Amino acid sequence: MKKNIDQKGIILVAIALANEKGLEKITLKEIALELHIKTPSLYNHIKNIEEVKLLIAQRGLKKLKEIIINSSIGLKGEEAILLISKNYLSFAKENPVLYQAINAYGNIENEHLVKLSSDITTILFKIVACYTKEIEEQTHIVRGLRSIIDGFCHLNMTNGFAIEVPIDQSLEHALKTYIKGIMNN
Repeated sequence: MKKNIDQKGIILVAIALANEKGLEKITLKEIALELHIKTPSLYNHIKNIEEVKLLIAQRGLKKLKEIIINSSIGLKGEEAILLISKNYLSFAKENPVLYQAINAYGNIENEHLVKLSSDITTILFKIVACYTKEIEEQTHIVRGLRSIIDGFCHLNMTNGFAIEVPIDQSLEHALKTYIKGIMNN
């Protein structure tokens, strides 16, 4: 009986395996075993394990872009930034492998990854445009926001927050303080 295997199915299995073992530890052999096929059959759909990891990063960026778009519809400035950051942190908590893949492979020169990253950055630039029209200043603001949000995501994933104050509250406090600084600048 012929199995109905496609690239999407391979990536979903790879994500499940990565959730168990870690992204860097998945192999094509293990993916094939999970799919009940021989490893060479995977090559009909993917080139190698690096492509699988790039496709996981692409899936993560697509999902993150969707979250950012949905979080910013009808909002601007602080309101949009706070909702985006809350949902971004939730995304990282709920999808650790996708978040890890974005960080590990999101800067690789791959046209799909570059396009998705650019789309996300464009959205963020539109949101911060209410604070300044200067592109250079917007760049600094977006970099600062990304650093704060990614810092919280990273520290949360590595259990870097041991104090029993909810992380969401700390993130909101940090962002409000940052935004206040931008507005006073």
